[in-house]
Amino acid sequence: MKKRVCLLVALLTLVIMGFAMNVEAAEIIDRGYCGGEGDGTNLTWTLDSDGVLVIEGQGRMRDWVYEDVYYQPSDWHMYKEDINTVIIRKGVISIGSSAFWGIDLPESLTSIGEEAFFSCDSLSSIDLPESLTSIGEMAFSWSAISSVAIPESVTSIDDYVFDYCFSLSNIVMSESVTSIGDCAFRDCAISSINLPESLMNIGDWAFGYCKSLGSIVIPESVTRIGEGAFDGCSSLSSINLPESLTSIDDYVFRDCESLSSIVLPKSITSIGESAFAGCTNLSSINLPEKLTSIGDRAFENCYKLGNIVMPESLTSIGEGAFKYCTNLGNIYIPVSIDTIYRNTFAYTNLKVVYYDGTREQWNNINIIQGNSADTGYILPYVHCVDDYIDYEKLKEFVSRLYQYFLKREPDEKGLADWINALQSGKATGAKVVAGFVLSPEYKANSLSNEDYVTALYQIIFEREPDADGLKSWLAVMENGYTYKKVLAGFINSDEFGNLCRDLGIVRGSYKSDEPVDQGNKIEAFVARLYKVCLGRAYDQDGLDNWVRALTSGTDDVYSVVREFFNSQEFRNRNLDDTEFVTVAYQTLLGREPDKAGMEYWVMNLTWGDTRDDVLYGFMGSQEFMKLCEEYGIQV
Repeated sequence: MKKRVCLLVALLTLVIMGFAMNVEAAEIIDRGYCGGEGDGTNLTWTLDSDGVLVIEGQGRMRDWVYEDVYYQPSDWHMYKEDINTVIIRKGVISIGSSAFWGIDLPESLTSIGEEAFFSCDSLSSIDLPESLTSIGEMAFSWSAISSVAIPESVTSIDDYVFDYCFSLSNIVMSESVTSIGDCAFRDCAISSINLPESLMNIGDWAFGYCKSLGSIVIPESVTRIGEGAFDGCSSLSSINLPESLTSIDDYVFRDCESLSSIVLPKSITSIGESAFAGCTNLSSINLPEKLTSIGDRAFENCYKLGNIVMPESLTSIGEGAFKYCTNLGNIYIPVSIDTIYRNTFAYTNLKVVYYDGTREQWNNINIIQGNSADTGYILPYVHCVDDYIDYEKLKEFVSRLYQYFLKREPDEKGLADWINALQSGKATGAKVVAGFVLSPEYKANSLSNEDYVTALYQIIFEREPDADGLKSWLAVMENGYTYKKVLAGFINSDEFGNLCRDLGIVRGSYKSDEPVDQGNKIEAFVARLYKVCLGRAYDQDGLDNWVRALTSGTDDVYSVVREFFNSQEFRNRNLDDTEFVTVAYQTLLGREPDKAGMEYWVMNLTWGDTRDDVLYGFMGSQEFMKLCEEYGIQV
């Protein structure tokens, strides 16, 4: 569509009846009807010699089509060079398609037609009245609008409404919007936007090529994110996806060059074509346990993507899915896969492929050429689980599970059952280890965090923990994550993969089902407040409320921290000044107090500073800001 010249090239103001202006003094140079009801006489227009256009009457305005405006101009379009002011009287309830471009709209307005403000080069802002209920397709496309507030009366944003508004950087979204249409904000200048909890649908390319968009939180109410919704958002570094999603559509995050990691909800069952293609900084991604398909070129050109664990539910991997993933050294293919394209892993640095099935099962997999020109690529050597089985080693492995987790020697039947399940492939190594850790017998043993991590080292890594490694894993649990998060880290490690291959068993994978372990750093931060500040585990409702407040910006981190420290529950701990300062160090700086710091803060309390003063001192430090940065919290 040709870019239109703005109808109102001078000062354009839309005003309602009662505006103090003497429109009778000037000579009327033309008049006519512009109504959209009946014979069209419900609205009239007059234009005077001062360039003042007055529209009045009752009801709706007519729509104009392209030919009316550009090839056979009628009504006030014949005088577009002369108009400098527009007055719309009360009683006018709609502006027709392609009518004109302006700024202030009458309070009686309920709808704006398609392309009404299309290509307005001078329109930088507009006040939309609360009476407005609908905005037509392309209503503001190609305009110079820089800010807009969507009124509560508007429940959906139609297709292309703000498409190619290159200056649009500030959007206030009403809490009643349920749908954002295709290309609604494509190629806008927005850097952030708060999406309402009422939102259910994000259309195709809705935020495509918004290159300044740095982060976004998708509400739990959203059930669909359309194709290419964030395609080309090169500054997008973080995004939270809700559990309500079941699929990642085609091209959704293509060319999001700043995206380094993403946590996919466990509800995701499919990843579409080129969904993450060109995410050149993407180094890690979890593949959910329910995932069944990965589309063509889904991760093409993800140069930094390291080793990934494919879930046992996966049945399909598309053409070129990991093409040019040059950092991909090893890959684990589940036994559920029945077809692989020759170019699925083309131009990677794969050294070995590990298949969680037998050699006979691998030979039955259909390796096909597909439609790509990359037909000459051949997978490197594939290791299968039955290439070598050492019964004695397998027996030692299962025995260690009994000894270190259950604190007893294995019973004969239990030992035989576990070995048979592993040998036959009915149970994976991951499933067996998790089975021991999650068993009632293990829980009854109440291992300390240190004993638990040590046992994982001894069983999975077949060695004692090194000091740094032990400290690092203990910090994971101290920072609010659960023992299941640690278990997943060990089971999904390369060392466990090597162990399973040595034993000749199917490796499998494990992922914690605890919400706090799902990768949301803000959840971990809040869980940490419960654990360190209040000295207890979080309750789910409380955790959700605090995370929602921090994520949406309803509360900042300073007020949340003060709420915890000033709560009756914290006061009931009856800590003295030294104990209070110690908890402040542990909670807000993530470390034990140093001697000089402890003396300084206790002395300040002795001299009359309040505990709130101490909290503000801690929260104003660079250490606290660094801690917040690690958890992805804005300060």
